Amino acid sequence: MPGFKYGQVWKCYMFARDMIGNHNENMIMKRETWEIFRDDFRGKLGEVGLWNELKEMYPNADIPEPDFSVSPKGQWDILDLRVDDIIISVKSIKSNADFFMIETKRFDENGNFRYRNNDGSPIKIDLHVLVKVGISPEMDENDMGYSSTKEIWDNKRIFYKVMGGITHDNFWRLKHIAHRGIKCNKDNLNKACLNLEVETGNIKTDPKTEVLQQDNYIMSDKSLPNVGYVLESIKQDKIFKNLFADIFNSI
Repeated sequence: MPGFKYGQVWKCYMFARDMIGNHNENMIMKRETWEIFRDDFRGKLGEVGLWNELKEMYPNADIPEPDFSVSPKGQWDILDLRVDDIIISVKSIKSNADFFMIETKRFDENGNFRYRNNDGSPIKIDLHVLVKVGISPEMDENDMGYSSTKEIWDNKRIFYKVMGGITHDNFWRLKHIAHRGIKCNKDNLNKACLNLEVETGNIKTDPKTEVLQQDNYIMSDKSLPNVGYVLESIKQDKIFKNLFADIFNSI
């Protein structure tokens, strides 16, 4: 799996630390402060890892660096990444996870995001990308006080792998549902991807990491095409739509 460039991991680490107290803690399940820190750290690492890959793939494209500013609690970033006019949402998961999952309550019945950007504009995503981010050993409550890049690298091995991507339209068309209360093992989640009968747990008594806490849309990482291929298809689609609009407006 690829690694990160010098200084990138520390920048993500400081972002996660600055985000403490500004998160949406009840979005998925009740989390401890260190768990939120860990998830914010992994999420930003995924954005940076994908940004590294995109800069190599499209050296002449307009690809702004990931945003490291801290939004107040209850507000949402306008986007994760952008390649020219293509808006990308990044989903970061553990290196041993296999599924692209998004809470169903984020969307209305037509696949539009229910919430809005910080500037009040509607959220529009062209491409969802799944990135695995490995942190070994995994972060815990003792990892929040590092004071330098060296201290992180002395204690952790950190790497990433871009798994694939899917247009938002195709995601909405091909998604499956993993319902709240099912057991979160790989076999069960695979069954959810195949619309097969799944095993349920007890959401009140089972550990929160073993039972799904919210309804999620789900896809297997194996069903996600190569990111470069999807990006090219989006570019061609936008060219066609713009051409069609020009022809229509000239009539």
